[in-house]
Amino acid sequence: MILRFVVILFLAALNLLNAQNVKPKNIIILIGDGMGINYVGASLLQDPNSPFKEFKTIGLSITCSADKLITDSAAGATAIATGYLTNNKYISVDTLGTPLYTLFEHAEKLGLSTGIVVTASVSHATPGAFVGHSISRYDQTLIASQMVDQDVDVVVGGGLKYFLPKRLSGEREDDISLTDKLINNGYSFIKTYSELQTLPDSVKQFYALFEMDGLPESSKRDYTLGNLTRKALDHLKNDKDGFVLMIEGSQIDWAGHDHKSKELMDE
Repeated sequence: MILRFVVILFLAALNLLNAQNVKPKNIIILIGDGMGINYVGASLLQDPNSPFKEFKTIGLSITCSADKLITDSAAGATAIATGYLTNNKYISVDTLGTPLYTLFEHAEKLGLSTGIVVTASVSHATPGAFVGHSISRYDQTLIASQMVDQDVDVVVGGGLKYFLPKRLSGEREDDISLTDKLINNGYSFIKTYSELQTLPDSVKQFYALFEMDGLPESSKRDYTLGNLTRKALDHLKNDKDGFVLMIEGSQIDWAGHDHKSKELMDE
């Protein structure tokens, strides 16, 4: 009886080890900015068909900042992108300002494609933590430059002004047009959702920046975050080695700050 028990334990351990050796080809990270368990609960109460009911497992992780009990998006996203806690407003640097190794940098090292889809500016705090390093989340022109230098393959959202110099109605003081740099590097550059819809799936690298800053709120858009995500996936799936995609429902947080419950649930 004891021998049988030991054999069962051994087989269980062997199956567990085999399962751990199975690696996913693609990784998709979905972040609802500012979306705590209370928002999930509200979704379940409001919508009897809430997709959250399809989730069979719930896990909690600590992503608080190193210097405050209540985190901000920069420190929270840094914890997800790097595995380290840092100060509020810091973007993928430690508490001393030293750059931290990010998930996207590791993906690039492994030869995987990377992508960002957000409803904020693409250089905002959450996406910024995956593509940049800064002691200030507000230095979006720096983060935009770092994103371009990192060769992120697919980028969809707002924030065009951080890619353009002031002479082109942007906010860059260095007079550099990052959109020109992208085009020169072989990227497709898109300014409208209708252009994105007609972009051939064979295009491997593109930026789609629809607004100078964040995208309009959901009730004023004729497309959803899901539409944008689907288009990103249509292109990223062409990489036979796999991809890492970060998707953020950025404006859940904005609606929460403004106490707009309907907009919050819509987002």
